[in-house]
Amino acid sequence: MTVPPVQLRLTLSLRACGYLQAAIILGLLAYRCLFLSWFRAFDTDEFEHIQNAWLMAQNLCLYRDFFEHHPPLLYVMLTPLMRYFRDADVLYAARLAMVPFALGILALTAHLARKLGGRLAGVSACALLSTVVVFQQKSIEVRPDVPGVFLLLVAVALSLRTPLRRWHLAGIGLAAALALLFTPKLLFAMPAMALVGLHRDRTLSVDRKAIAWTGTAFCLPFLLTGLFLAREGALRAALFFNLGFNLAVPYTYRWMAFRSTVGGSVLENGYFWVVGAAGVAWAITQIVSGGRHGTSRRQVGVVLLATSGLGAGLFLIPVPLKQYLMAFCVLLAILGGCSLAHAVDVVTARARSPVTPVLTALLGTALLLHPIRTLGRDRHNPNTMQRHVLRYVWTTVPENARVFDCWTGRGVFRRPAFFYHFLGPDIVGALETLDPSVLRQSLVETLATVRPLAITCDPMHAMLPQDVRAYIADHYEVDAYGILLLRRDRAVGPSGPAHGVRKE
Repeated sequence: MTVPPVQLRLTLSLRACGYLQAAIILGLLAYRCLFLSWFRAFDTDEFEHIQNAWLMAQNLCLYRDFFEHHPPLLYVMLTPLMRYFRDADVLYAARLAMVPFALGILALTAHLARKLGGRLAGVSACALLSTVVVFQQKSIEVRPDVPGVFLLLVAVALSLRTPLRRWHLAGIGLAAALALLFTPKLLFAMPAMALVGLHRDRTLSVDRKAIAWTGTAFCLPFLLTGLFLAREGALRAALFFNLGFNLAVPYTYRWMAFRSTVGGSVLENGYFWVVGAAGVAWAITQIVSGGRHGTSRRQVGVVLLATSGLGAGLFLIPVPLKQYLMAFCVLLAILGGCSLAHAVDVVTARARSPVTPVLTALLGTALLLHPIRTLGRDRHNPNTMQRHVLRYVWTTVPENARVFDCWTGRGVFRRPAFFYHFLGPDIVGALETLDPSVLRQSLVETLATVRPLAITCDPMHAMLPQDVRAYIADHYEVDAYGILLLRRDRAVGPSGPAHGVRKE
């Protein structure tokens, strides 16, 4: 059958627009991998996670020998890197370890959108996600959320398979459990996985075999992790720090964080949020109308429920930070890509010439470029000064010496002086709620007993009890560069820091 010339030109024009969007995706990927991973400043949370893995590589046990209130899987994954790299090389190796997961997130986003809405939906979803500032910034950082979101998408992708076989169900449970062992905040998306266990054929009757396979695979990673921690004598501490301790944190800035995180993203990526809202409406329409084919109602329902769960989490979790918003944006991009593809189909069907749909596709592509200016601001936040400061600390403090650090990250790759080796505002608040003597008495006793060579200069010292600040003032003096407090009765390190550190 001969294709009409107008329709042929229209098809070729839309395909060219698709290739242009693909080029944008590849360009943004190169920007993130080659620029942001190497040159963007390190967040204090990244130093915390890297330090935990380094301490485990020194044969210390998480939760038993040093404090942490996150699940252990990220640190287990990063520990081998600590054995093969040193100092600054470890920082970059840990960041590059996140890149495959970020690329996997983009690939699975395209796959899931294509499964629901076709090839154009897959390309559009991937392009949308590539321009989300929160995703660009957080997916290259050393955070448990990056592999956690990847595993969540693996579970969602398996749940869309038709028919669902036993290994699909086992894979769903296993991927969901591993995702939670990276970050429990993804629990809000798990009702979508439960929908798979309940669904059988075209009804919502309970499928006991599906629940058995999924549940068994889900429980297995938790059982193995619990047995390992119990053998190391750290199970009780792990449960307390991941549950009781986190619940005791007196978060007082929830809505301020919500306005900053969500409101800032809406201003940076207004086009994405509009398309995402259209995607939610598209999904609801598909479920109500029965979809394009027999299984799409269940498939769309799983993605919509997972997206809705993470969206509800923005209002339920104590502090909705950018790394959590990243997970929500990933699933929202899938639905947004489907809505874009549907809009193109509608315009194409009603257009009498290729001009209208091509202009529509070009306009959408131009809007995708809008956040690039915001992404370019990261050029003004390099990690050059951080590297110079860390090199000075590593030169000043011997490897066998101890450092007391609150919340600067300058003590990374040196043994901490205190069990709570990072004392951010949330940690201090939780300790004041649970046991004030930990800070007021145990910290002074630890500093007097361990006698750390250096204490990092940190504004967080103002939140420490008066006794601790008095002890520090009596026994330590500021170095010439305002970076460290060194013991008065110990030999001072080198005469100056690495090139590029300015005196404060």
